[in-house]
Amino acid sequence: MTAIVPAGVCPQHIATRIDAIPAVAVKGLRTVVDIGSIVSDVSSAQDLSERGMASFDGDQRWVALTTIALVEAADQVLTAGEQDDNSAIALLRHLNPHARIGHRLVELAGVCTYDRGRPASPHTDCSSPPTAQPAAGYRSSVHHLPDRLHPHRLQDAVEHVATKVIRADGCLRLATQPSALMRLHVSAGMASLDPVPTDTNPSRQPGRLTITTSGLSQRDHDRLFTPFQQATWEPNSTPGGGPQI
Repeated sequence: MTAIVPAGVCPQHIATRIDAIPAVAVKGLRTVVDIGSIVSDVSSAQDLSERGMASFDGDQRWVALTTIALVEAADQVLTAGEQDDNSAIALLRHLNPHARIGHRLVELAGVCTYDRGRPASPHTDCSSPPTAQPAAGYRSSVHHLPDRLHPHRLQDAVEHVATKVIRADGCLRLATQPSALMRLHVSAGMASLDPVPTDTNPSRQPGRLTITTSGLSQRDHDRLFTPFQQATWEPNSTPGGGPQI
């Protein structure tokens, strides 16, 4: 069967619940996006309650993060609305270059690529590859982070990119918690840093940060990575008032 993921619902959780039924197997994750609002949704500072998309009372998840997560997780993206918005299609391609995108269900027939081994966690791999081609002003690239990032320097680096990126996503280890794998996600000027569950996809390794931008030259896009290089903690160094170890 194909799981059709509505707005505001974590697709991995849906897939895992269905997959737990012995006689049923999840063969696809499909989400529907409004082609007319996707560009503004990924930069929205509203939460789901403010937008009228809440799954429960007081749902304060961000529209931007939720929209991006839905697109990233899907292997089929069904678009609704006017289909001549090349910028919106280019954005979808950058957020998930592996997904099949179509305007009619028949265009997505037979697409069954969901990985049954994917863990029951929203912390799955960001799907944009380092070779994503610039289109309609969008650029995506993968940067390899240094080890042992200092929290204070990391905060400065995140603040540097927060208002300039559509999506920054990756896993890292902090100097203060070297044994814990953390997921950094930035969008719409907001950032989250959460522990990655131990049952996560083994392919998710620390040290890779994917950044997608809009309207920046290649030079300015590449410059966004510079502060992360400076976020490394050195023994006996005292950036930001000293390492909190």
